[in-house]
Amino acid sequence: MLTVAALAQEENISPYSIFGIGEMQLGESGRTTGMASTAIGLSGGRFLNTANPAALAALDTTTFIFDVTGSAKGSAFSSGSVTQKAFSANFTRITAGTHLTPRWSAALSVQPYSTVSYKVENEDYIEGSETKTTTLFEGSGGVTRLSFLNSIRLTEKFSAGADFMLLFGDINREASQSGITIKRNSSATTASFTLGMMYKDTLLEKMIFSAGVTYSYKARLLFENSLKVTDASGNALFNDDIASSEVVLPESWGAGISLTGRKIVIAADYRYQQWSRTRDPLTNLRFTDTHKFNCGIAFIPSGFAPKNYFEMIEYQAGFTVSNSYLILYGVNPLNMELTAGVGLPFRGGGQINIGLGWGKKGTTNEGLVREDYLRITISLSMFERMFMKRLYD
Repeated sequence: MLTVAALAQEENISPYSIFGIGEMQLGESGRTTGMASTAIGLSGGRFLNTANPAALAALDTTTFIFDVTGSAKGSAFSSGSVTQKAFSANFTRITAGTHLTPRWSAALSVQPYSTVSYKVENEDYIEGSETKTTTLFEGSGGVTRLSFLNSIRLTEKFSAGADFMLLFGDINREASQSGITIKRNSSATTASFTLGMMYKDTLLEKMIFSAGVTYSYKARLLFENSLKVTDASGNALFNDDIASSEVVLPESWGAGISLTGRKIVIAADYRYQQWSRTRDPLTNLRFTDTHKFNCGIAFIPSGFAPKNYFEMIEYQAGFTVSNSYLILYGVNPLNMELTAGVGLPFRGGGQINIGLGWGKKGTTNEGLVREDYLRITISLSMFERMFMKRLYD
């Protein structure tokens, strides 16, 4: 699982990941990717929800569930009159969970928390002269989230949960100019947690209303840094540890609601994270608070006794909008994405979910970079019956 998480750090290519700990990754659920990953207010017997740990209380009591998700993305980056294209693909999430007692459910998950992946070339004049020089900036790595999720069913309508997280990772940044290369490696490990509550009740006949809330505690990433400087021949001019640096991952709050019927699911989420109290230790750049809104819908033509396979397929659509935690040249970039997807059930159990997303990140205002992308996400859910009593010896 940790190997897959390390590989997954290269899934997201973005010039904005040059700042802070990189591009934040909050699309927890491959199962609802077609619904814009809306999940805080959703739960189900075969839905491993890592967005709200309290939702795990609804898991089937006799089923072990294993999810694996991968994603591929084609991007076009625009700035002024220049456009460049990029493609990336990798695994992004692995989760396994089940009921441990009639009231206690648990799951283990590993996925990216942030990704650093950029390659930027900058040409500028040498100070005091009319000669231009080129500087190449490269970065890779990020922060991985390893989660141990627990949920307790308090009553028939209420459940509570906690996600105990280990955040760890390595970030590598490199700058090359006039034959001199400066490589900086930063590594950190810390712990944090997320708390969740879920309310679930039947409003109308076969129509279920759910509401969920989450709170994530802040975490302090203390990076141990090393610096290596080499010349054009590869000779080390400097190679030693340097002063440590700290990045505070701020508190965040989330809320979600959903309506679930025999054939249809409608859901919406809102997230808020207080990034305005955090600075980038390398650039001393101040961040801004983020707001994210997701909404999605899913439709199954036949809830019971389908006449053909197409009536068993779950059709999904969704929309998400958020702002970046960066303010550059007075501009706070906006991110938007439209999604669509299908859930294809297997006859012997399990389901494969395919989601498509078209969106944009950033802006070309003030000479910044805008990313237009098309993403495909594939999630495989496998179910295994457990704790079943034998009918025959």
